[in-house]
Order: sequence, then structure tokens, then C-alpha cells
Amino acid sequence: MTQGDAATALAMLSLGRVRLVRGMSDGRSLSLGYRGAGDVLGEAALGGVTAHRESAIATEDVEALIVPLATVRNLMASDANFAAAIVTTLVERHTDTEERLASMLFRNVEARLCEFLLKAATRWGIPDPRGVLISAPFTHQEMASMIGSTRETVTLTLGDLRRKGVIE
Repeated sequence: MTQGDAATALAMLSLGRVRLVRGMSDGRSLSLGYRGAGDVLGEAALGGVTAHRESAIATEDVEALIVPLATVRNLMASDANFAAAIVTTLVERHTDTEERLASMLFRNVEARLCEFLLKAATRWGIPDPRGVLISAPFTHQEMASMIGSTRETVTLTLGDLRRKGVIE
């Protein structure tokens, strides 16, 4: 899925992880989030969006089922449970976006970084005697892009969190 390409299908990830990125006209990019196995990509097409507004960049090997938009719409019309699942996904994405916006507006970098780490641990965490290990690798730049900060500030903040004993 590449920003600007025609949005004619949904992709259902069965394996792997992708980072959603929106390229800006000034050359910068905005990380919109990560999706993994069980997630759907391209759902904005259901609302009439005709071109992808972001690109999905694989961060590891990915397998996905590509379902034409017409097939998804037919399934929604004929299967109320399927339609409800799609609506639930859309509401979850909307809620995530609102929470992320509020976090960027009202929380400091340390709080936003902790919030990101907690969500990553919930989604990709592996129980360990020391706590929870996040199995998905994130660079400092990726974390910075997700929380609206800089790589340098994320590096310093992670160091502070280590010194405080919050993370290892």
C-alpha cells in the first residue's frame, strides 16, 4: 500500500508488522501507527477515499490477504456481524487518533513516550521474569515520530527512564 495509489482493496494482515507513514509535501514524514497480524489496512476506502493517504512499510516479513473493496462492501451488506466488526475497527482507529492528538497537546514527552511503550508492550509484549519485553524493534527515530518528538529527546528520555528504574 503506497500513498497516492488507488484505494481499491483492503489488506488483512496475517503475519508481520507494518508502519503506516504519511509523506508530507515538505519531504518530512509522519508515523501514523503500526499494524500487525489481525489488523486491516486501507479501511478509509470504505468511506469513499479513492487514494491511499499513507504508505504501509513492512518492518518485518509480512503476509496479507488482499480483498477487493467490492467484495468487502458485499460482505458488509450480507453479513451484519462482518459489518459490525468493520465498524468496530473504524471506531477503534478514530478513538486511537483522538487519544494520540490529546496526548500530543496535553502531555510532556516523557508521558507520551511511556504511553507509547505501554501500548507497544500490550500489543507486542512477551512476559519475562524482569517484566515485559517488547518483541517488535522500534528505533528511537520511529518512537520520536510516533510521539511528536525528536530522536535526541527520545534518547535522553529513555536514559532518564532507565536511571529512574522505570525501564531496563
